[in-house]
Amino acid sequence: MAISRISLDLIPISIATVSVGNPSDPFEDKLAAISGTKFQGIELGFPDLVSFASKIHKKEIEEDDYDRLCSAGSEIAALCKRYNLEIIMLQPFSNFEGWERGSKERSEAFSRAKGWIRIMQAVGTTMLQLGSTDSNNVSRSLEVLASDIRELADLLAPHSFRLAYENWCWATVSPTWARAWAIVQRVDRPNVGLCLDTFQTCGGEYGDPTTASGLIEKDIHHSLEKSFTYSLYVLTKSVPKEKIYVLQISDAYKPPTPNDCPINSIRQLVQLLKMTTHREGEKLSQFEKGHEVPIHHQENPGKQYKMAGPDPINDQLPSKDGGYEPYKAAGKLKGKKALITGGDSGIGRAIAILYAMEGAELTIVYTEEEEKDAQDTMHMVKEKGRKCHILSADLRTSSACKKVIEETYHIMGTINILVLNHGTQSMKDSIDDVSE
Repeated sequence: MAISRISLDLIPISIATVSVGNPSDPFEDKLAAISGTKFQGIELGFPDLVSFASKIHKKEIEEDDYDRLCSAGSEIAALCKRYNLEIIMLQPFSNFEGWERGSKERSEAFSRAKGWIRIMQAVGTTMLQLGSTDSNNVSRSLEVLASDIRELADLLAPHSFRLAYENWCWATVSPTWARAWAIVQRVDRPNVGLCLDTFQTCGGEYGDPTTASGLIEKDIHHSLEKSFTYSLYVLTKSVPKEKIYVLQISDAYKPPTPNDCPINSIRQLVQLLKMTTHREGEKLSQFEKGHEVPIHHQENPGKQYKMAGPDPINDQLPSKDGGYEPYKAAGKLKGKKALITGGDSGIGRAIAILYAMEGAELTIVYTEEEEKDAQDTMHMVKEKGRKCHILSADLRTSSACKKVIEETYHIMGTINILVLNHGTQSMKDSIDDVSE
């Protein structure tokens, strides 16, 4: 159905202040220029706020000096009222989600969030833009990322604030709209939606500054054009219109010569796209023709959080059309207690999550080197509403095995199910040399 001009006129339009001049330019001059156009609002760029605060306070203002930033924000709100401009949102909040629980980085991220909420109150905006993290030392688990964003959404909710989550094409985990949408779905909060950006969408699935054409030259499927067109078609069928909070129209110049690109993830994104384009929902199914499994080179034991590419889907099943369908739990293990060795990642993690969905309480055993994977699995199980205990042990000795059994009985009271998902291989000259 064609979109009428009248319906388009009902959509308020705004412009990012960082797209008008430079942060050092007088902020009021920016507002005056914007108000002389058809724009009804602005997206307040944090660099502009810091610059404005530094000028009115006649000193360099730090990015965490929230008292002075808020006072400057109040003055910006007054200026916008004078120029009849609404502050649509504050942006760009970034590198927030995925930090390890208990880490300094996670604590700082939530401190920043609380400071930015104060700024939102001062400037009078009701929406925060969150760009998908491009930090390297973060979890690749969609459940972990969604959990962090859910906590942020709950901090915003008492103020009736909304969160617009945007995929950045150089992001660590969410370079495409589909990955961002998969996270938003897992967040499952009424005040969280998408910020779609034409550049970020194209940059993740269509453009590549390291090639002569400026496009991804290695076919993902039939052709780049068909793949990208199909991705946009899936977007229209997957994302409800009420979950698209902002559509940003932006562009980029093609480099005059192919560059090596300081963001070394661009090449990696092409590999990611083999698994994230041409899908209904989150990613190309491993049951569908064309799926490629990325090759990893790690010393044993491998770490799942260090693996590139999309996470395995542990709570869905293959569908008849080669895609996925939700796993429908029926309480088959309600009240049961399960011990899973090697439950930190891979098959063990998948079993743990499905057992949790069926109602079981879990204890998983892992080696010391796999602490982060184990913590991620425990968090995923708790997201399913079940208890999960973790024990670090080297099960190559009988004494360690006995100790794990004793500790599990002490923690859970009993063991109804034992899943042996660990093993080691060694060569012996005779069967007599094999220990118990």
